[in-house]
Amino acid sequence: MHKHLLLRLPYDVVIYKILPYIEYTIINEMLSIEDLYGYFSDDPNRKIISVWNTLFISGYDVKELVSYSKLASLHIERCGIIELVSYPKLTSLKLSYCEIKELVSYPQLTSLELYICNEIKELVSYQQLTSLELNYCNKIKELVSYPKLTSLKLSNCNKIKELGSYPQLTSLKLECCEIKELGSYPQLTSLYIRSCDEIKELGSYPKLTSLKLEYCKEIKKLGSYPQLTSLTLILCKEIKELVPYPKLTSLTLFGCSEIKELVKYPKLTSLHIEACEIKELVSYPKLTSLILLCSKIKGIKRNDIGTRSKDEIKEYYKRYKN
Repeated sequence: MHKHLLLRLPYDVVIYKILPYIEYTIINEMLSIEDLYGYFSDDPNRKIISVWNTLFISGYDVKELVSYSKLASLHIERCGIIELVSYPKLTSLKLSYCEIKELVSYPQLTSLELYICNEIKELVSYQQLTSLELNYCNKIKELVSYPKLTSLKLSNCNKIKELGSYPQLTSLKLECCEIKELGSYPQLTSLYIRSCDEIKELGSYPKLTSLKLEYCKEIKKLGSYPQLTSLTLILCKEIKELVPYPKLTSLTLFGCSEIKELVKYPKLTSLHIEACEIKELVSYPKLTSLILLCSKIKGIKRNDIGTRSKDEIKEYYKRYKN
């Protein structure tokens, strides 16, 4: 009986897990992708107990996929494949720079990521889906309701105007989208919005712990989030006031010209202020990291402070107060 030998596999065909029992030897030659696909297709000359469960294909002019009954993860990038096939155990699907026109029903799918898939027009209702990421998918106009979705990321999907109802959503990330209104997500813990000019108000999220806003031209005020621990505002020039979040530990402000005053945060450990109009500091007794690049604050010059030393921070506060 021969041992299976694969030498010099194509570098951009990555096989993460193979558990085969094969009865022939492959000679010391460079395999083409056609050979590789044929090798794992029906072949009476060898036996396989378990075939691929993860497959990544990139950079080859492959026209057709082969059906693998145990395949759990599939990543296709920059290929000529135009049709997906059925994989009953597929849980993760990632398509990048693809010409695939339609998605297929995968009953076990939990993760879907599409990046520059300009031929796909509609999503499929995957009932087990927990993570969805769409990037530059310009023909998709509507989201689908996914009852188990916990993570949603949309980036540069300009045809999508509304978010769906996702009762289990914990993480939401929106970049350069035309979404007009945020939904009500009672389980949301992380929210990131960047350059979404149609969004004018934040929602009520009682479990939110992390909030990051960048280039949000229309948002004028922050919400009340009792569990918030991290807040980052970058070039949000319409926000005028901070909110006293009792559990906040990290605060970053950059280019927020309308915010004139800081708020007392008793648990704050990290403070970063840059290019702002704030003129006075507030005492934060638990502060361990302080970065000030803000010439408006009394007694300092630009680039004066950048430290994680508790002693240096105390000394700075002492010097500042005097």
